[in-house]
Amino acid sequence: MQAKAVSRRRALRIAGAALGCGLFLVIGPALSESSVPERLVFIITDVLGVEENEVTLESRFLEDLNADEYDMVELLMEVEEDFYIRINDDDADKVFKVEDLVKLIDSKRFE
Repeated sequence: MQAKAVSRRRALRIAGAALGCGLFLVIGPALSESSVPERLVFIITDVLGVEENEVTLESRFLEDLNADEYDMVELLMEVEEDFYIRINDDDADKVFKVEDLVKLIDSKRFE
C-alpha cells in the first residue's frame, strides 16, 4: 500500500496539537452561497492533490478525480470542519460529483 501525502490543512492541525495549541482554527470571511464552490475547490485540491483546473461541478470524485474511499472520508471530514456542518452516512452515500457536495453543503448550512 502506498503512503499518501498529508494535506496542508491536516499538517497544520497536527502541528498545532503537537505544540499543545489544541484546536487549530482558521477564521475567514463569512460564506456567501456563491463562495461555497470556490472554497470547496480549495479543499478538494488540498485533500485529493489534484489541480484546480481538474475540478468542475460535473467532476466525479471516483472516476475523474481518482479519489478512493479513504479520500472521500477525509474530504467529507474536512468539509464538515470547514463549513461547520455534519454529514451523516446516508447523505455521504449520495455524493458522487462535486455538484452533489455543493448542494449538500448548502442544504446543511441552512438547516
